[in-house]
Amino acid sequence: MSRRFVTVSFWRGGRAYTYHAGDEPVAVGDVVKLPGRQAEGWTSGIVEAVDVPEPTFETRPVLGIIETAAERAARKESPQE
Repeated sequence: MSRRFVTVSFWRGGRAYTYHAGDEPVAVGDVVKLPGRQAEGWTSGIVEAVDVPEPTFETRPVLGIIETAAERAARKESPQE
């Protein structure tokens, strides 16, 4: 099985880093869970591009989807109570 590669930034429009998504159905704009710097920690990032070419270096995995772009858009459009 071939890997799917995506680019992820830590803030919208920031420097993008390449990760492999595995079977996660990630899309541009999704907020994803990524391995952190510490062995047991994690951090979040924003998917900037999907199905990018395989890089010449090892990549780290996307650990999961925190919030899809559609969910985030709906949350921002809903009135605050």
